[in-house]
Amino acid sequence: MTINIANTSTTLTIAQGGTNATTAAAAFNNLSPLTTKGDIVVRDGTNNIRLAVGTNGQSLTADSAQSAGVKWATNSLVTSVAVSSSTLTVTGSAVTSSGTIAVDLPASITGNNLAINGDMQVWQRGAGGAAAIAVAASTTAYTADMWQLATGTNQAFTVTQTAGATSGSWLAKVQRNNGQTGTGNVAFCQSIVFDACTGAAGNVVTLSFKAKCGANYSPTSSLLSVTVYSGTGTGFTSGINGAYTGSASPISTSVTLSTTLTSFTASSSTLGSTVTQLAIQFTMAPTGTAGADDSFFITDVQLEIAPQATSFQRKSFAQQLKSCQFYYQKTFLYSVAPVDNPGLGNGELYTPATVAGATASNGIVYQLQRMMVPSTTGLTTYNPAGATAGRAYNVTRSAQAGGAPTTLLTNNSVRLGGSGVAGAAIGDSMAYQYILERGLV
Repeated sequence: MTINIANTSTTLTIAQGGTNATTAAAAFNNLSPLTTKGDIVVRDGTNNIRLAVGTNGQSLTADSAQSAGVKWATNSLVTSVAVSSSTLTVTGSAVTSSGTIAVDLPASITGNNLAINGDMQVWQRGAGGAAAIAVAASTTAYTADMWQLATGTNQAFTVTQTAGATSGSWLAKVQRNNGQTGTGNVAFCQSIVFDACTGAAGNVVTLSFKAKCGANYSPTSSLLSVTVYSGTGTGFTSGINGAYTGSASPISTSVTLSTTLTSFTASSSTLGSTVTQLAIQFTMAPTGTAGADDSFFITDVQLEIAPQATSFQRKSFAQQLKSCQFYYQKTFLYSVAPVDNPGLGNGELYTPATVAGATASNGIVYQLQRMMVPSTTGLTTYNPAGATAGRAYNVTRSAQAGGAPTTLLTNNSVRLGGSGVAGAAIGDSMAYQYILERGLV
């Protein structure tokens, strides 16, 4: 028998294959397994089933261990952000109330290193890459360009350029000489003059560096003290041991050295609004009698106006040398340490004699490699090939000048004059050597 559905008004029950309803909404509700606000329908692999609503703030997440294949779970939200030199670290846990996340500004920008020659590439005062500069006891002297060493009684030191582990990398090795008994603090320091500190006042600075120690490093607990001094003065002033006007120590800490090169960082509080000078200092406090390798090594020194350290700003040798030459220049070849009578062919300057005989002066005006602020005591002459210190040398006559040289210095040129040589003629070849230093006092 055939039943014509169009001619009947009977509502079919679910058991009869219907929905037990006459409207779509009612039919959907009758078929649904959902019972509570927020419930959802999921598939358990065989049937469509009800998944009860979770609690406030939870999210639906996949979980194959559940019969429904999903579950409600508590959100994990960001609660802190940390920035290091190369890593952004985000951590999170359940958040039960509203709030804010503090982020330090300004962000660090690679390339703002206030220190010069922090990678210890340039050693003009020594024999270039073979530099080993002796510093006597109770002396303050420059070693690597821009870096002063201050020693005490019975503390003769040697500062040496040492090759790093990778091509083109260098370290300064600061060593108390074997057998020395002095135990006062020894400071290895770079002073950053007022015109190189623009922007630091009122901001946070961060110091980063790499260091290790020698096998016989003698300070207690292998400590190396690390200080950044600030000052409020003007001029080319050394800040070694905090000698600045208005001196403060916005960074003052100690690190423990091992024989493995290790990276260290430290940040200051906000600098004063009148800060005009900064100095980076590493202080060794030796104990007992120095052994064969009572030393520490420093490299990749970076001081930046930023709340966190960034990757070291590596420069070419030519770039570092140009920066160093604002403070120190020499006529000698880079690989030749400045001395009297090094012999000809070591970078000396030449000019033809303009007068004959020994009674009048000859001279040369030389354009500096880089403009620099001159010091009245910063020009020292050397004898290119003769015995008497500082004299000019007549190459044609193989004789040194008869008198001390005269000098005239500006911020971009130097004039060297030397008295004549007996028997000299106009046009004789005169040779000169000098160094020019804008040393800090």
